[in-house]
Amino acid sequence: MKKIIVFLFLVVTFLTGCQPAKPIAEPPVPDKPIGGQRDEHGCLGPAGYIWNEESNACIREWELNENQRKAAKIAVDHLGYKYATTIAEVNVARCPGCFSVQLEQGEERISHTITLNNWEVSDAQANDFGCENAGGTWLDEFNECEYVGQEWCENKGGEWKECESACRNNPEAEICTMQCVLVCRFSGSDDGQAVIRNFDDCVNAGYPAMESYPRQCAVPGGDSFTEVIEDNGELLR
Repeated sequence: MKKIIVFLFLVVTFLTGCQPAKPIAEPPVPDKPIGGQRDEHGCLGPAGYIWNEESNACIREWELNENQRKAAKIAVDHLGYKYATTIAEVNVARCPGCFSVQLEQGEERISHTITLNNWEVSDAQANDFGCENAGGTWLDEFNECEYVGQEWCENKGGEWKECESACRNNPEAEICTMQCVLVCRFSGSDDGQAVIRNFDDCVNAGYPAMESYPRQCAVPGGDSFTEVIEDNGELLR
């Protein structure tokens, strides 16, 4: 009896040891991002986007008619070109030359929406030269855009300063942090006129000074400015 039990045990052990090993599971292959690889302009070819010289952006040609491509170009010119500028959508509004252009820029796909009225960027977006859309801070009183790069600034016709004082517009400030501020300064507003903030700016812009005391300079249809005179240490305005 013992011999039979030992024999059966050996048979079972033999059969169990001869079974093939289970295959080792391979790690899953991660899915490729939708759209695939970008070309030299940053266009996602597999998603249907190709480079369009006229619009200076990646577009899906079959989605945009001639007027929509024109609107896309105006929007890109307003923002300034960046790698992978892509026109996502151009919606037509119910007025001549009115569009809402949705586009993305950079591999991080930063989204912008530009509104056009009568083929022009709406006033609310035009006044800052596209500063905030470029990631900067617009100072309307001084016609400056802070914290933007040199290329963007020069493309917009501005004067780029790499290291400006944080108190440059308030020299009499009692407390001023010691830091460099990137500044893009515009010599004029979007209609090409000089920015006038005080009496000296008014005179330098060519407007006549009234022979009063203190003298005054007035911008036609705009503000008037009084000359600042120092008298015995006191400022007269």
